[in-house]
Amino acid sequence: MKAKVKDKGLFALAKLKLNTPELFSFDQSLEWMESILTELNAPLEEGDVLFTEEAPQIHFKSETTKKQNVKYGDIVVIKGDFSAKFITTCIQSGSPMMDRIDVVVRACYIDEVIKKKYELEDEVNIIVDDEEFDLFLYHNGKFDLYEVIREYAFINKNPYPVLGK
Repeated sequence: MKAKVKDKGLFALAKLKLNTPELFSFDQSLEWMESILTELNAPLEEGDVLFTEEAPQIHFKSETTKKQNVKYGDIVVIKGDFSAKFITTCIQSGSPMMDRIDVVVRACYIDEVIKKKYELEDEVNIIVDDEEFDLFLYHNGKFDLYEVIREYAFINKNPYPVLGK
């Protein structure tokens, strides 16, 4: 499934078939994924040398399923993997370096109206089919993968990177 660049990762719930997993795979070739990678990368200063052949990259692959839940109505369940290689700065030497994020993504979208109805404002997780997922909201029948991927990227980014470790 493709998202339009201007939509920054927005997908229509109506385009998913009920209980039919759909494979999503995105990388930096999409502008909205590239924007996350750009945000992850530390700017290189003039004269900085990055000793690596690796290029920054970002990738997200998931199985995305629309389900009908007795309590929450239409939900979207995301089970996937997120990875990124990006430029950052060593906290000890100040030198540029490559860092990496590899994380499992488990997210579930419910309608924003349902969240209010069940007073779930303080909830960040939800249990679906005996599995725990991070809770996100869809609005007007559209769910935002940009929001999920960006959140996973920055929550899992090492705040204290050290060259060689």
